[in-house]
Amino acid sequence: MTSEAAAIALANAGPVPLTGPHQDSAPKQRRPRLEQLDGLRGILALFVVVYHLQDPFPAITSVLLVHLPILSQAWFSVDVFFIMSGFVMMYVYGAAFSGKVGWADYRDFFAARIARLYPVHLFAMGILLLALLPFIHGKPDFTSVDGRYSWNSALAALFMLHGPWIDHRTWNFPSWSISAEWHAYAIFPFAAVLASRWNARLAAVILTLCCAGALVLYNIDTHTDQYPTNSPVVLIRVLTLFVGGMALFRLNLAYSHFLAAPWTIWAVIAALLIILSVPDIASIAVLLAPVLVLAVLQCPNASRLFSNSPALFLGKISYSLYMTHALVSIVGISLWLKVAPLLFGIDPTAPLASWLCFVAAVVAALVFGWLTCRFVEVPLRKAILKRFV
Repeated sequence: MTSEAAAIALANAGPVPLTGPHQDSAPKQRRPRLEQLDGLRGILALFVVVYHLQDPFPAITSVLLVHLPILSQAWFSVDVFFIMSGFVMMYVYGAAFSGKVGWADYRDFFAARIARLYPVHLFAMGILLLALLPFIHGKPDFTSVDGRYSWNSALAALFMLHGPWIDHRTWNFPSWSISAEWHAYAIFPFAAVLASRWNARLAAVILTLCCAGALVLYNIDTHTDQYPTNSPVVLIRVLTLFVGGMALFRLNLAYSHFLAAPWTIWAVIAALLIILSVPDIASIAVLLAPVLVLAVLQCPNASRLFSNSPALFLGKISYSLYMTHALVSIVGISLWLKVAPLLFGIDPTAPLASWLCFVAAVVAALVFGWLTCRFVEVPLRKAILKRFV
């Protein structure tokens, strides 16, 4: 899709179904798919998977982080997800909430959010509960409120409250971002009323302030992690970037050719690769996150990178992949590390064994993500939408 066609579609078409982390499903009408965003989302989700699945193998981590330090910066993927989510919500629902927030529209909006997020979230939590409870029941990890797999964090996860309101890593740890974004969805319809009135200049100011706010958050010593994933400070991270995505939507309408030169996508990617490869300055990349999204939408060369079959496949399964890959680590890799010495007499942490297991884990995550998408995410989403929307 050309930038001009994209602008027309954004202005005139109906809602679009998009798949992947932090995305919407179609309400009652359809808009053209923004395939480049699907592909970008899929590639970024795979980035997160690789980051998490190499972590259990010290022999791999020591090599990868020395030669490819960018692999330690998977936080950037999640920040782009937040920005794209604000953008997509405006794309899908901006017109519906431009005047006022009616109860029926708000109800349908949340039914669509539940249909998109909850089936896979509950599926992943259910597997973890079945796999881990027999081994942790009665132990501090479960009985203590500060335990990694505590009962209270499981209860919080049931209502998607665990990211902002539990101050430590919990069960299905990637789902912190989904629970944080759940809070953004709660206020989105009301924020959309205001956002529909933003002109280009105001939208640019708001986007700049939002990204600058995230950058400041990442560089002040007020929380445990530089890129926080738990505790109330997470809400600052998600809300600023989500609102920034809403402002980006308004900017894209006003300046649909701003990054349409063929070289822009290559320049943005090159700048990000350089910045993210230097940990001391990596946080600056958040300022380029909205530029990446605009370049992917507007630059004609972006379709070669993000609308090809592999990228679109990753985009299709990206939400399921993102939400279930931790199960491969928590259940699959952990089990292998324990049984390999006993059953096969090998050291699973040795370099060659580590690399083989790591590659197998990534493949397993892709296969499991595809199966989850096909047999859990898609059919249950359709069933919920058919029943409630």
